[in-house]
Amino acid sequence: IRDRDTPKINPVASAGGITIGEAVKRFEIDYWKNKKKTPTKEQSFDLIKFYFDKLPQYSELTINFLIDYISNDSEPESKKRDSLAQYFKSLCRINNIEGIEKFDPFVGCYTPAKRTKKDEEKLLQLMELVRPNKRYGWTLCSQYIYGTRIGETYSLTPNLEAGTATSVCFPKAKPMYIKYPIALTKELAIKWELDNIERVYTFELNNYDPKESKKVTDHLRRWLAPRAKEVGLEGIQPTDIRHAWGIRSVHAGLDPREASKAMGHTPNTHYDIYQQTYDEIDAKKASKKINE
Repeated sequence: IRDRDTPKINPVASAGGITIGEAVKRFEIDYWKNKKKTPTKEQSFDLIKFYFDKLPQYSELTINFLIDYISNDSEPESKKRDSLAQYFKSLCRINNIEGIEKFDPFVGCYTPAKRTKKDEEKLLQLMELVRPNKRYGWTLCSQYIYGTRIGETYSLTPNLEAGTATSVCFPKAKPMYIKYPIALTKELAIKWELDNIERVYTFELNNYDPKESKKVTDHLRRWLAPRAKEVGLEGIQPTDIRHAWGIRSVHAGLDPREASKAMGHTPNTHYDIYQQTYDEIDAKKASKKINE
């Protein structure tokens, strides 16, 4: 959606300046300079390149055109607007285009929406509904039980007897590693026979394919949508299923250090995300003490 007060600036053919296509080539060379290619880094670069490829490649690279493009192609205070501004600022900086400070008002304006608690009964109903499906049922129910990111779930191997599992972890801006998710609950993991692994894609620590993972996840999201709507959870995403595990871990009294380790983020991140749930439980405990 275009900002009403932003004038339209049409791209112009390069007349001596650098074209967008040439600038993108320079950016790619600089991006990989002194960097070891890993699946995670390649995935990050592919996302940036995706947005660069949508630009008119033979037009001149100018700040004003890119600012106008951001205003036309993204919502105010959206994650996309923030990302475009950062990507375009880097593109101009690497190509020695003056005036990159003009991107600054668009950077840092994004605040993630707070995730709301989903109806636990409806979520269980959804898991019962999807479990029989051989393509996606195991994946979604495993994510519900172990709280993994959806991409991590493709690598997950449950240990029903121990009530744990192993999976590859995708920490933000850090190398992947093996983590040990905890079942919530072990009884449901057994009931849903999660040791009977059925999935359309899997990987190990050294052979992750981000493109294949994204393709499978996109199909899964489309498949999930009508079934979620059927049980009254329209719009639910795999991230919400993982988030539900985090909330259940708080109510189950799981040590925050163990819960954060199982989810694959820091204790500080865990507290930040689930602070409201901790506050709610603390309030109930305080009320019980004074009203007994």
